[in-house]
Amino acid sequence: MMKKLFYPSIFRKEEDGGYTIEIPDVEGCVTYADTLEQGYEMISEALAMVLEYMEDNKESFPTPSNPKDFEIGKDDFVISVEFDLLAYRMKMGKKSVRKTVTIPMWLDNLATEQNISFSNVLQEGLKERIKY
Repeated sequence: MMKKLFYPSIFRKEEDGGYTIEIPDVEGCVTYADTLEQGYEMISEALAMVLEYMEDNKESFPTPSNPKDFEIGKDDFVISVEFDLLAYRMKMGKKSVRKTVTIPMWLDNLATEQNISFSNVLQEGLKERIKY
């Protein structure tokens, strides 16, 4: 299972007081915001969308650079942006997939009599098994 990734982002102060923010390691991951707080949220969301797209298309994620390797202007600064694909997918309600399972008939009968949701039991069991 993928661990969290941390990508350095460069915040550039603009003349209008806002910020242009980019993650150089992730092509096309750039945004603009009026405030630092808004900028962090927006670049985090942009990173999540780009990396989710890459994962869905079986592309490898870029390796995060060391923040010290970037040359930045005197008014610029670097902030690491965290990315956790599993947390992002849970938050965004990624669609479910259908799985076919086989169980003994007696177990099916007992579970049906007790109104047990097979889907919920499978999800709970999988989360426990993968230690989520």
